[in-house]
Amino acid sequence: MKPVVDDLKARGFVETRANSLAVALDGLHHSVCHMDPEQLRLLKQEFPEILKACQYYGEQIPMLNKLDI
Repeated sequence: MKPVVDDLKARGFVETRANSLAVALDGLHHSVCHMDPEQLRLLKQEFPEILKACQYYGEQIPMLNKLDI
């Protein structure tokens, strides 16, 4: 999670918020990565901003799913 925390801090978030956001993004990314195709379609339709946040997280951490759907 360190790359995410570092990026968030570089964007102006204080360390406590950057850490908290990184933990939240990690949990969200984990949940989205375990969705079946129908649930992913629904997420993309109803909450595209959640998918975008998960894609951001996946792009920051090497070897994570980038969710390029």
